[in-house]
Amino acid sequence: MRMLRADRGGIVVGWLVKLAVTMAVVGVIGYEAIAVSVAYVNVQDDGSEAARAAGDMWFNGGKDLQKSFDAAYAYASEHGDTIDPKSFSISPDGDVALKITKTANTLLIYRVKAIQHWGVRSAEIHLKTQP
Repeated sequence: MRMLRADRGGIVVGWLVKLAVTMAVVGVIGYEAIAVSVAYVNVQDDGSEAARAAGDMWFNGGKDLQKSFDAAYAYASEHGDTIDPKSFSISPDGDVALKITKTANTLLIYRVKAIQHWGVRSAEIHLKTQP
């Protein structure tokens, strides 16, 4: 019985610390993966909506390419995205093409230069718009 009284729980505390550290690491990795996945989905949606805004401006704004680009750019900027101006085009019948880029909101990826590109998601959007 004397040995039981001397036991101070060193094994339990060590086990709990290891468990807490493991859970923290798994949590951060999980958060990073989810953040990058959400950015991938959002860039697709934002690109489609920016193209739709450009198409609407094309038909309602007198078929002005600059106004259409500005409408797409404004929508993208509101959602934290960027549009490559060289990729933007509209056909005479209102088909919009653009390349949109989003940077994921991460805890670690954007801080490590070697893996920063993992957090950047791009999409090439081709959308047929109608008046």
